[in-house]
This record gives sequence, C-alpha cells and structure tokens, in this order.
Amino acid sequence: MIGAALAASVTLISACSSVASVPTPSQASPAPTPTTPATPLASLTPTVRVPLGCDQVLSQADAEAATGMPMTASPPITFTNPTIYVDQRVGSLECGWQTPTNGPGTPASSVTLLIMPGVTREAFLGEAAGEGWSRATPAPTLGDDVRRGCDPQSADSSGCHYIAFTGEYGITLAVSVAADSPAAAEATASGDALFTGLLTTVAAAPASAPLWQPQGPSLRGARSCDDIISTDTLAAVTESPPLEIYKQEAGEYANSNFNAAAQTSAYFCSWTSQSIAGGAWVSVIPGGASYFEDSKRAYPGLTWELTGGYPGEAYLTTTDGATTVNMLVDNGWIKIVLSDDKAPLLPALAAQVYANVGP
Repeated sequence: MIGAALAASVTLISACSSVASVPTPSQASPAPTPTTPATPLASLTPTVRVPLGCDQVLSQADAEAATGMPMTASPPITFTNPTIYVDQRVGSLECGWQTPTNGPGTPASSVTLLIMPGVTREAFLGEAAGEGWSRATPAPTLGDDVRRGCDPQSADSSGCHYIAFTGEYGITLAVSVAADSPAAAEATASGDALFTGLLTTVAAAPASAPLWQPQGPSLRGARSCDDIISTDTLAAVTESPPLEIYKQEAGEYANSNFNAAAQTSAYFCSWTSQSIAGGAWVSVIPGGASYFEDSKRAYPGLTWELTGGYPGEAYLTTTDGATTVNMLVDNGWIKIVLSDDKAPLLPALAAQVYANVGP
C-alpha cells in the first residue's frame, strides 16, 4: 500500500557616504553628528539559538579523545521529509564527528551531539520514554535528569548514548567506538567523561535566543493530522474509499526530538486504505522553505519541474509510482504525495491543505 511506501520521502545594503567639505582655516569644524549603529540584517533562514559552539562542547579533539581515533566532521544528512528538519528549524546545535570511511563493513567510530533550546521537562520525559531510548536508564552519578544506555562490546563497536535535560536545553549524545580502537575497552568511561564535561558547559550557558521567525507571511502549520486535513475530506478530495491514519509526527514515528515540532507547528501525516492500494502523505514546516534545497541532495537523480496551478512556488516530480509536489509558500514548505493514478487530483488537495495550514 502506498501509505506504507510513502511514509518510508540579501537584502543588499548600500552605504551612502556623503563627502564632507574640508574646512578652511577660517571655518570651525562642526561637531561630529552622532551616528546610529546599523541594525543587523534579520536572517533570511533559521539560525542556531544555542549560545554555544561545537568547539565548546564537542570539538574534534574531544571526539578523538573519546574514541581513540582520528576523526573528521560528519557530512550533513539530507532527507526529503520536511519534518526531518524541525530540529534545525528550532535552532538546535548539532555537532558530529566520524572516522574516515574505509569501505563497507569496516568498523567505524562516531560521536554525535544535539543540543536543543526551548525544551520543557515534560518534553524531555516524553522523549526519554520513547522507543529509541528504551535501553537508557537513569544515571544519577552523571546528573539529575540524565539517562544512559550502553552497548556491550561487539565485533564491530561499543559505546553509550545519553539523553539529558538542563535549564531549557535537551541534550542527546551518542558515542560509538570501533572495536579496533585502542579506546574500545574504555568506551563507557570515555563517553561518561565527555558527557559530564559538556553537560556542565550547557548547564552554565545563558538563555537561548528567541525562536527565528520569517519576515512576512508565515504558515499556521499543524499539530495533528486533522489540522492538515480530516480523513473524510481527504477521501472526498482524492475520490478514495474510507481512509485511516497510518503514521504521523507523534510517538515512535516523530522525526523531531523533544517534541520540537510543537515549537513551530510542523507536522506530517500519512493515510492509507484497507480496501485498495492508495493513500496520501502530507508534511508541513512553517518557516522551513530553505530546507527544500537541502532535501534535493538526498535524491540527486530526481528532476523537479517548476509548475503552476499550486499555491506559491511548486515543484513536481514522479517516482516509484507516486507523484510529489513541493510547495514553497509563505516562507514555509508543504510536501504532498499521491499515487500516480490520483495525480490529477493533486491541485485540489494542495488547495485544501493550504487553506488549512496557511496563514
């Protein structure tokens, strides 16, 4: 069924300089006119709100000390689902290091860190209770709101992953040490030392900057599937039999950490039908239009056709029996997928979704 398959996708400032007349000996030089400092340009894309840098919490030297191996910066990971970018959209700091790849099957070491601002203790507890952290248990020796899960040493690697909350910051750290590293036997101790150091730094950090918002209109977004479109309306617009929700930006299927999607009203939902092959998939991220270019790198072979008949700037592509439209509108990104046989109904569905999640 397609529901399952689909769930798996300057301003230029001119400085005006006036030429002042050169005073003659008989002229008194006028008192200098006070000048107002230039107001910094508002960023056109989401910015990191955490008042720290990777050099302060997870430098290359830190990663190499923890893994006992030379490390290089991890390449950015790209995806086609807009809600994958929510952690970045809310201004999180992400740092990652890995050993140079030596081909498939080669043991590798890696260290990845996420520090998210604007996190509540409720959001931390919800994240820590999720399936991804099922093996992590409270670690009071490391901190009050800290959980740690460690993997036993195997033929490939060993290491630990950590999740914590301090102030307004949610933290996740994963340390994986390759079996052939001299630090493999001490992976837990080295991971603990790295974590406690960065936790102390984050706990002492000042408050984060305000959540970035785009200039001009902004999508209202969604916090549930019904906010995007009700199942009855979806079935009617797509001329489908009764549909049911298959996956959504909640629980084990959430793409954001610490319920970050709620900070910016980003959401995805997929629907499927039990009676026929078919379904739909929709994702929205207010203020996330800039991430569409990043997502295109996930599938460089796809051709995106600029097309009319949709809200905003729309790009259409067809692959694997599905037709996708990406709409960049009101500084946000809306992505909708239907099976090819339903493609003629995409404009009507797009109009209804935009009416629901638009400004």
